[in-house]
Amino acid sequence: MENKYIKFFVVALAVAVIVPQIALAAWWNPFSWGIWNSIFHFQQTTQKQEKLIGGDKDVHGCLPAAGYTWCEVKNKCLRTWEEKCEAVQADFSKLNKDELLHKLFPNLTFKNGVAGMPEKDVYQMLKLSLEKSEIGNFTNKNEKQLLLEVKLDGVPHVGGLYHAYLGVFDSNGNLLTPSSQFGSVAQFSQNEDPLLFNNDKAQFGGDLGQFEFYDCNDGLKYILFISGGCPNSTCCSSGGNVYKVTGGSFEKVQAIDYKFLGITTSEGDYLGLKMTLSGDKINVQKTPFSSDSGCTATDFRKLKWDNNKCIFK
Repeated sequence: MENKYIKFFVVALAVAVIVPQIALAAWWNPFSWGIWNSIFHFQQTTQKQEKLIGGDKDVHGCLPAAGYTWCEVKNKCLRTWEEKCEAVQADFSKLNKDELLHKLFPNLTFKNGVAGMPEKDVYQMLKLSLEKSEIGNFTNKNEKQLLLEVKLDGVPHVGGLYHAYLGVFDSNGNLLTPSSQFGSVAQFSQNEDPLLFNNDKAQFGGDLGQFEFYDCNDGLKYILFISGGCPNSTCCSSGGNVYKVTGGSFEKVQAIDYKFLGITTSEGDYLGLKMTLSGDKINVQKTPFSSDSGCTATDFRKLKWDNNKCIFK
């Protein structure tokens, strides 16, 4: 029994003495130094690299240490030697405008920019044709779009003498704004009246009208539409609206009307407004609401386009 305890004591002593010696020998062994150093050096280098790259992000989230810089026209970080920081050049010359017009007016076909009207008598007095086009950043500041302005002529005074339609297309010919319902059966549901334009989200109208386009510092192009009414036996009166293409529609962002100009309701009952465009300015004049001696206009206010706020001030 005594020998058994002696053997156990010897084994325990050997473990307590020999094992630490082996560990220390491995630590002090020059061959083991290389292994330990490579492990710790790799970990430290990796941590330094992560800190270097991750800690150098600029205000746009780009990593200058990795060669990335912010490209405003493409709205992303890039390496200029891999990808040029240039706006995408859209090519609209390949697009067939008659096909684009059919997308804007699904109920009609076009030839050389002129619509073929349905064979109903109510249409025979009307002419729908492409008026002009405008290229700009209407929906996306990084890529240009094509806007088509289509004019409708022949509408009687009771329905407004001026009617126009707008459609915005991308470089692939996709319509980015609402299509027109002109020529649909639903439009003529009330006594075959062709003058029901209120529900057409592509239509702009009045007795007179004019479009102008303005660039803004947000990178987009805005649309100004000046329209007016000329009731019988009265002078014409104008008003304006500024539109921005957003969410697939023409969103009104500013109304240039009596309220905006500080004209009271009672004063507005007796006068009209005449608005004329000159570059980035609108000249606003007052006119009598009606007059037997002519609609003499007097200067009232000049408005100027504000590139920073994207409105007239």
